[in-house]
Amino acid sequence: MSNISHELKTPLAIIQNYSEGLIENIVKTKKDKEEYLNIIIEETKTMNDFVSSLLFLSRSERNYLKFSNDTFKLEEILNVLLPKIKHIYPNINISLKLKDNLFHGDKDKINIVIKNLLENACKYSKENDFIKILIKDNYFEIKNPSNISEDDLKNLWIPFYRMDKNRNRKNGTGLGLAIVKELLEKQHYKFGVYKEEDNIIFWFKEN
Repeated sequence: MSNISHELKTPLAIIQNYSEGLIENIVKTKKDKEEYLNIIIEETKTMNDFVSSLLFLSRSERNYLKFSNDTFKLEEILNVLLPKIKHIYPNINISLKLKDNLFHGDKDKINIVIKNLLENACKYSKENDFIKILIKDNYFEIKNPSNISEDDLKNLWIPFYRMDKNRNRKNGTGLGLAIVKELLEKQHYKFGVYKEEDNIIFWFKEN
């Protein structure tokens, strides 16, 4: 509850302050008023994303989610996700090596897993960094540069944990990797994370 309160406190304070600014006519021009409104909308979206992620994680932990047993290719998921990610992060390079990418499980839930791992890699990468994705023999891995220590690796699956404490909260809700862990465990996938020189690698594999 303390973590949840902390995550909601900042956007609520921002919304309150900017709303009061509009009511008190602190800003006079149309452009400045639009900027205030855009900030309010952005902070509202931040809270909505956080609450949605929290509810999703809670439903899965309480076994309220249903899982289908599909047969699908990860290539189908990535063909949709990668153009969207590249549009949001145009200055980050993403490479894909793909072979034997047939998987089994709930395709929609695996889509969430890959989306969260991709977004996580992009958020903690710098401009012109390379993110490498490898899919082979029912195995998926994503690699990106990271200065995280070996000791911190075990904490990455904990809700609200952020790899870089100096980054601001716009890097995410702190729930993305917790959701990845939950969805992979529910489908009995093997998964993990490790360091390789200056890179961090997340992986999962059918059991």
